[in-house]
Amino acid sequence: MIGYLIVVYVVYGLIFGFITRHVASSKGYDGGFLWGFFFGVVGLLVVGFRPNLAVSSAASEYKPMYGGALQEKDHKEPSWTCVCGSVNPGRLDYCPICRKSRDQGERPQDVKCPHCGAMNNASRDFCVLCDQPLRDDVVLPAKSAEPAQAQKPDESHAQDEGIALLEKLAKLHQDGILTDEEFAQKKSEILSKL
Repeated sequence: MIGYLIVVYVVYGLIFGFITRHVASSKGYDGGFLWGFFFGVVGLLVVGFRPNLAVSSAASEYKPMYGGALQEKDHKEPSWTCVCGSVNPGRLDYCPICRKSRDQGERPQDVKCPHCGAMNNASRDFCVLCDQPLRDDVVLPAKSAEPAQAQKPDESHAQDEGIALLEKLAKLHQDGILTDEEFAQKKSEILSKL
C-alpha cells in the first residue's frame, strides 16, 4: 500500500513538475520543475503568477514548432552582459537579476591601475586598492592644512570639566566619603592638569 502511494506521489509530482517548468520557460525563467514536483497545484500557481520577462522583438517572431526548435538549439544564442555583471540571453530586454533594462548599456570593461595593477571598474577615477588616479587627466585633491587652533584641545572645555570634577570631589569630601588627605591629593592632581 505504501509503495502504491509513493508511486502515485512521484507520478503526480512529475506531471506538475513538467507543467510548471513549461509555464516558467514560457515566461522567460529557467527552472520551475521543483515547484511543481514538491508543491503541485500551489507550485503551479506560484510560477504562474510570476511576472513575464520582457522579450525582444526578434524573439517574438514566428518560429516553426518542430524543425526550427531543433535547429535553434544547434547554434548558440547571443547574450549580453548587464551593468551588474550577469550574462543574460539575447531574447531578454532587461536583466532578471537587477531589473535594469538592456538599453542602459552593457557593463564597462575593467581598467588596470598603472600604479598597483589592481583591476577597477572603468567608471572609477581612483583605484580601489591604492587610491591613486587611474587616468592622467585625474588629479589628486589637495589636502587642506588644518589650522593650529583646531588641532589643540579646547582649553575652556578642559577647564569646565576640571571645575565639575572639583565640585564632585568637594561633595564627596563633605559627605565623609573622602578623607582630608585624599581630597587634598585629588584636588592637587586636577589643578595640575588645568
